[in-house]
Amino acid sequence: MISNSPHHIVSPPPIPEETEQARLKTLKQYQNINTELEIPFDDIAELAAEACDVPIALITFIGEHTQWFLAKYGSDQQEVSRREAFCDHVIVNPYKTLIVNDLLLDNRFVNHPQVVGGSKYRFYAGVPITTQEGYTIGTLCVKDFKPKDLSKVQIKMLKIFANQIMTQLELSRKVFQLEKTHEQLETANKELSRFAYVVAHDIRSPLKNIDQLTVFLEEENRDKISTESMKMLGFIRKRSQDLNNLVSGILEYSLSGKNSIQKENIQLEEFIQKVIGFTGVPSSCKISLNLEMKSWFTDVTLLHQILQNLISNAVKYNDKPQGMIEIGIKKISEKLVEIRVSDNGPGIPEAIREKVFEPFYAHHTTDRFGKKGNGIGLATVKNLVERMGGRISLRNNSLGGSLFLISIPI
Repeated sequence: MISNSPHHIVSPPPIPEETEQARLKTLKQYQNINTELEIPFDDIAELAAEACDVPIALITFIGEHTQWFLAKYGSDQQEVSRREAFCDHVIVNPYKTLIVNDLLLDNRFVNHPQVVGGSKYRFYAGVPITTQEGYTIGTLCVKDFKPKDLSKVQIKMLKIFANQIMTQLELSRKVFQLEKTHEQLETANKELSRFAYVVAHDIRSPLKNIDQLTVFLEEENRDKISTESMKMLGFIRKRSQDLNNLVSGILEYSLSGKNSIQKENIQLEEFIQKVIGFTGVPSSCKISLNLEMKSWFTDVTLLHQILQNLISNAVKYNDKPQGMIEIGIKKISEKLVEIRVSDNGPGIPEAIREKVFEPFYAHHTTDRFGKKGNGIGLATVKNLVERMGGRISLRNNSLGGSLFLISIPI
């Protein structure tokens, strides 16, 4: 029997509390996205209205107490109470379209204020906008002031529009998450940089004191303590130096590429000779240059660090009486420059060539000078190359030594 009580609103079948809480939690993931920049929801609403030949179409979100609109056509409503929303009857079934051909003939709506009140709606059709997990977060609905029937084609079009809306919302949610994650990573990187500075300062200071103290004890007590004690002092000094090198490596790795790219034009031969001089290459190692470019407009600081690390590596781990290093730079396309750093050292087995670019992975236990590697250098090089938008790979050359190939955009 149809109720005649004034403005009586019949509530829809209740959603289980657990399901409703999960639905509201899912809805929050889509509330914060910016739907005004790229998503043509207003256009979709207009198309829905035209397809169904009705004056009003709405795209809605249904919250705990309120229904509000992502887009609307033919209406100036901002939001309504959920209890007064026709769409509240849609979300009880995430996959079923609700069509009411004449609202005055439906017990649920006969005394609804939007039916017997000012709006006097007579027709309603609502398609659920449902996530892949099965939670209906809103609807695409169309309304008319007169009773109406929709054809199968019109109903199908409404469903297609609703699926498109959900697809657009999902894409926007993922973009929003990526942007948020990017912001978090940037914040974390800044915190890491600050932490690295503090750690470096706090650890380097006592290490320097230990080194100075061992030197003092060695010099002052050379004739007073046993040979074993002198060895122990030397061991302590070496360990403190190793630890200091490790801290420096960690600091360099954590800060590699943090600054913005600053390009300038450099004369390559002059520039590389300065890098070689700065690296301190011994006379037992010969470096030859094969430069097919005279100049390059690039980031001087990053290129300096890349070449310095690779040259230093080639020197330290060369096992030949006469070390040979070749540095080649050439333009391989209109968009790419290739850097080749080759040596006549022992090379690196193919099975571990990817691992050598990982932080703290040290293939050699000690270098040719007896110093322990910290496994930071090549990881830093990889970071710097990628910061410049480039790629680095490693293979063995015809002499059995290592060949580092780097491609960097011009």
